[in-house]
Amino acid sequence: MMLLFGDGTLTGNRQKIGSCSLSKIQRCFDDSTSILKCTNKIRSFEIPVNFYLKAKYIILLGIQVYIVTRKKILIGVGIIILTLITGTVVGGFIYLSIDQYGPDQQAKDALKGNPKVRVINKQETILFIPMVANNHTFIFYPGGKVAPEAYAPLALGIADAGYKVIIPRFFYNLAVFNPNVADKWVNSSRFILGGHSLGGAMAADYTGTHNISGLILLAAYPSKNISRIITPVLSIYGSNDGIATPEKINRSRIMLPDTTVYREILGGNHAQFGSYGAQKGDGRGDISPQQQLNETLTFMLRFMSSIP
Repeated sequence: MMLLFGDGTLTGNRQKIGSCSLSKIQRCFDDSTSILKCTNKIRSFEIPVNFYLKAKYIILLGIQVYIVTRKKILIGVGIIILTLITGTVVGGFIYLSIDQYGPDQQAKDALKGNPKVRVINKQETILFIPMVANNHTFIFYPGGKVAPEAYAPLALGIADAGYKVIIPRFFYNLAVFNPNVADKWVNSSRFILGGHSLGGAMAADYTGTHNISGLILLAAYPSKNISRIITPVLSIYGSNDGIATPEKINRSRIMLPDTTVYREILGGNHAQFGSYGAQKGDGRGDISPQQQLNETLTFMLRFMSSIP
């Protein structure tokens, strides 16, 4: 411990090594790499200086302690913030990466196309182009965390009837990241927009603010009220759906036009609107995936053919 004596001497351990100039003391503070090193230098000799100088060096030492302490606090806070940000980002990517659903074998086979339909698998979209096309194009938004390839059997069936089908790809298969992707196409010709689950919700919201020829919802409902639109709407759902349950579909009717056409598939569930296997939280289907696909296509094509 350093002590101040009444005779103006600053002393530590009482070993005197001679006079010490102001410049030496100043270099002690300027050249030290740590507070402890500097303090030990002062403690090793007496400094015959007046009270003002003693106070000055004590203040300098206090300032250095404050600066170092403040830097340590700021570094600590920065590390904590960086850790929280990193944890949030990593956690977000982990969440986005889990429970992703890929195409089953039926979907992989459908991606090969057939003599009537050519399939072009691009980086941003999957295109199903019929050899003989009609006046409407169908844009389909996949369900949340479902690969667009999983809807190849549905798209192939629609293209077989003469409709060009566009399935956009979304970041981590979530249409919510780019709900306005249809802007790339809707201004060039007549379009019918549709989607499954989360993709259907985003398609519905898009239709609420754009001129679309028709809207098809598969196990889906809008996230906002679009009941005033004049666009024809078809809503298809499964009686055994454990995610977009019939109760949720009924409660959402107030958000769709009164002219909306509803079609229930008895025994159908949520996942069988696509071709990707069972889905977490879904009900068990009482009908085969092929039967649900056939009924879905029947309802969709009947609705689409009624659009002028």
